[in-house]
Amino acid sequence: MKRLIERVVGRCGLVLARPVASAPRRARPEMFDRLEPRTLLATFLVTNLNDSGAGSLRQAILDANGIAGADVIEFNTPVAGTITLTSGELVVTESLSILGPGAGVVSLDGNGASRVLRYESGTSSISGLRIIGGQAFNGGAIRNAGTLTVSNSTIANNQSSAGGGGGIDNTGVLTITNSTIGGNNAGIGDGGGIRNSGSVTIINSTISGNQAVGGGALANFGPSMVIRNSTIAQNSATADGSGILNFNAVTINNSTIANNTGAPVFTSSGNLILRSSIVAGVPSGPMVGVFATGSTHNLIQDALNAGGLVNGVEDNLVGADPLLGPLADNGGGTFTLAIQTGSPAINAGRSSEGLATDQRGAGFPRLRGTRIDIGSFEFSAPPVIGALGVSTANVIRGQSVILTATNVTDPDGTVSRVNFFHDLNRNGLPDEGELIGFDEDPDGGFTFTYAVPNDAAMGPADLLALAIDNDVLSGPVVSAGVVILSDSPFASAPGQLLGASGGSAGNVNVTTTNPSGRPIVVQQAPSATNWTASDLLDKTGGPTIVGEVITWVDPKDGLTYAAAMTAEGLGLFTNTSGANWTFRNLGTEVTGAPLITSNLTVFTATDQTVNIAGVADGGDLIRFFQTGSGGPGAYGWSFFNHGDDLRSQGLTAPVFAGRITSFVTPWNALNVVGLDAAGQIQAIWWHQSLQTQGRWTTNNLSAETGAPALTGGLTVWLTSWNAINIAGTDNDGKLSATWWVPGFNEERWNNSNLTDIIGGPILQADSMTSWVTPWGAMNIAGRESNGTMSAYWWVPGFNNDQWQVARFADVVPGASITSGPVTGLTAQGGSFSMSILSTSPGGEVVRLWWSPETNAWAEENLTAVAQPI
Repeated sequence: MKRLIERVVGRCGLVLARPVASAPRRARPEMFDRLEPRTLLATFLVTNLNDSGAGSLRQAILDANGIAGADVIEFNTPVAGTITLTSGELVVTESLSILGPGAGVVSLDGNGASRVLRYESGTSSISGLRIIGGQAFNGGAIRNAGTLTVSNSTIANNQSSAGGGGGIDNTGVLTITNSTIGGNNAGIGDGGGIRNSGSVTIINSTISGNQAVGGGALANFGPSMVIRNSTIAQNSATADGSGILNFNAVTINNSTIANNTGAPVFTSSGNLILRSSIVAGVPSGPMVGVFATGSTHNLIQDALNAGGLVNGVEDNLVGADPLLGPLADNGGGTFTLAIQTGSPAINAGRSSEGLATDQRGAGFPRLRGTRIDIGSFEFSAPPVIGALGVSTANVIRGQSVILTATNVTDPDGTVSRVNFFHDLNRNGLPDEGELIGFDEDPDGGFTFTYAVPNDAAMGPADLLALAIDNDVLSGPVVSAGVVILSDSPFASAPGQLLGASGGSAGNVNVTTTNPSGRPIVVQQAPSATNWTASDLLDKTGGPTIVGEVITWVDPKDGLTYAAAMTAEGLGLFTNTSGANWTFRNLGTEVTGAPLITSNLTVFTATDQTVNIAGVADGGDLIRFFQTGSGGPGAYGWSFFNHGDDLRSQGLTAPVFAGRITSFVTPWNALNVVGLDAAGQIQAIWWHQSLQTQGRWTTNNLSAETGAPALTGGLTVWLTSWNAINIAGTDNDGKLSATWWVPGFNEERWNNSNLTDIIGGPILQADSMTSWVTPWGAMNIAGRESNGTMSAYWWVPGFNNDQWQVARFADVVPGASITSGPVTGLTAQGGSFSMSILSTSPGGEVVRLWWSPETNAWAEENLTAVAQPI
C-alpha cells in the first residue's frame, strides 16, 4: 500500500511529514496527465533567541537535519538580538539555507567557548547574519566540508587556536558574497580570515583586521581561490603573507589590497594571478614569489615589491600612489577604500571583465568613464561647474539673458550636457517644471540664451546650472542671480534714486531712469487723480543719461524742471507746457564746467536762485547755479568748484563718497551735506554772515558730535522752530539723528540714536526720507530688511512728546515690498498730501500717500497706472 508523507512546514502551511493510512481508492478514468515527482522544501521558523528548545535556531537545525533533502530556516520578524551558544557548535548535516533578517539584526555568538557553525555535507547557504565569538582549534566561526555560500553576512571577532582559519576553515566548496570577514585571529595557525584547503570564491566582500602567523587575511592550500571585486585591508601576519599566503592557485581580479602589515603582503609558492587590482602601502618585507603570466592592468605602489611586474608593461602601473581614502562606508553593504580625485587608477583597469558593478553592488556601476578603474572601487566623481555667468545682472521681461557655465569638468569622464533652470521657488534646487534649456555642445562653453517670459515674476531671480556626464551623474548645482524688471518703459532701473517735486498749484512730479538709461517723468496735474508718463528722450532727443534724475519746480516761473548726468555733462530738461519738454546741455553750455558723475541734489535759495550740486570724480562738490540772466524757461547758468575753493582757503575739502542732500534755512544759509568714505557727515555751507567774507566753509558734524559712522540714508528736515535735523543709519541699521536747535546747548550740534530711544525698527542704509507736516509733525520713513516700509514720527504734544513707530504694512493691506531707495514729498499747493516713493524689486515705481481728504494711507503703482503722453 502506497503511503503519503505529510509535514507541517513553518509559515508556509505546506503539509509534508506526518504518516497517514491510505484509504481504498475507487477506480476511475484518468482525466489529467500524470505529474512528475517533486520534492518540496521544508521551512522551519526561529521564534526566539534561546540556545535550545522549541523555536530556537538549534532546534530548527536539528529538525532540518532529521529530514532528507534541502530545507530552509527563517527568523520570525520580531526576533532580533544575539543568540548565545551555551551547548556547543551548531552542526549542519544536510543541505540547509539559513535566511537571517540582516547582519545587524541577529548575531550568533560562540561565547568564546565553541565554534559557531559546522557544515559536514550537502549544499547550504547562510545569509543576513552576524557570526561572532567563535572559538575552535580550526575554523573559529565556521568549518565547512560541504558546499557553502555565505552572503550579506559578517564573520567577526572569532578565533582558532592552532589549526588555522580564525574566521572560516574550508575543506569543501565555499562562496562568499557581499560579506565582511573582519577582526578574526588564527592564533599560531594560518589564515586569520579564511584557511582554504578546498575551493573558495570571494565576491564583493571585505576581509580586514584579521591576524595570523601566515596569511593574515587568507591562507590558501587548495586548488582554487578566486577573489573578485573585493577589499583586503589592514590585516597582519607575523611570518608570511600579511595579505595572502598561497601554496597553490589564487586569482585576484578587480580588487584592492592595502595597508596590510607585519609580513610581506604576498607569500606565494604557487600560481598567483593579479588583474586590474591595487596593491597599496609599504610592506613589512619583500614579496615572496612572483605574479604569474597574465597579471595585467594593476597598480603596485611599492616598486621594490612588484612581484616581477614592470611599470608600463602589460598596462601595469608600478611605483604610483593610488590615492586611497580610509576604509569606510562608501555605500553598499561593505566598507571599501575609495580612490580619490586624481588617482592614476581611474580609467586604467581592464575593461573586459564583464562586471556590472563595483564591490558596492547595485547603484554603483563598474564602468564610469572610458574604462573601468583599477581596484574594487569605481571612482564616480560627478562633473563640476566652476561658475555660472550671466550676460546682464538686470533683464527686462520679454528680453533675453545669456547663461554661460564655465570651467565645466568631469574627473572621470566627459561632460555630456549642462541643464539650465529658472529656480521659480528659489529653493536652490532644480525642480520639476523649472528646466529652461540645455547645451550639449561644449565648443565655446556651455551656454543657453534664456528669453524671460513676459509674465515672469519681477524682482530677484535665481538661475541654476547642472552638469551631467557620460555616466549620467549630475554634479553640484551652481547659481547666478539676476533681477527681472518690468517691461514697462516707465519702470525704474534697480537701485535708482527717485526724484520728486511739487508745485504751488498742487502738481506732483516723479523722475527716474529706466533700465535702458532713459529719463522718465511721471506727473499728476493739480486736482487730478490720474497720472501721465513721458520719456524725456522721446520728447527732446537728448542723450542717454548715466545716473539719477532730479526734479524741481522753479518758483520764479512755476515750470517743472529735471536734471540728469550725461556723458557730455549735466543735462537740463524743461517742461515748457503740457507734454512739451526741451533739453539743454549745461556741460557744454557753461564754459569749463566739470563733469558731475554722481549724487545730484537741488536746492533753492531764499532769493529763488536754483542750485544743482553733484560730485565729480575724486569726490569734489560741483555746484551749478542760476546767474539771473535769461528768462522763464531759459535762465542762465554758471558753476562753482567747492573743492578748489576750500583748498584755496587752506581748508581740507571733504571727499564725498556717498549720497548727498541739501537744504536752505529760513535765514538763507545754504547747505550741502554728505558722507565721506569713513561714514562721517561732512557739511559744505554758506551764509553771508561768515567771517570768511561770504565764502563757503566746511564742518565735520560727526567729529563735532561724536556721532557714529553712518552707512547711508542721509535725509534732512527743518522744523518751524528752526531746528536742523540730519538723519542716517549706522553700521547696525539704527537711526542716528544729528541735530541743532537755536539757543540750545550753546548752539552746538547734538546726536541721538532714535532706534535705541524708542526701540524702533532697523532700516536699510539707502532707504531714508523725511518731511514735516503743516501741523509740525516730524516723519522719518525707511525700508526694513524685509522690504516693508516703516516710519518714525513725532507730533507736538502727542503721547508726552514721545517718538512713535508706524509700519505701513499694518495700515495699508497688501502693501508692496520695495527694494529701491526711498524719496519723500509733501505737496503744499491746492490739497496737501504726503508721499513716500520707492521701487519694487522689478523696478515699478510705488507710491504710499496720505491726504486730509482721505485721512488714510493708500498705495498706488505709478508705473502700472501712468498713461503715456
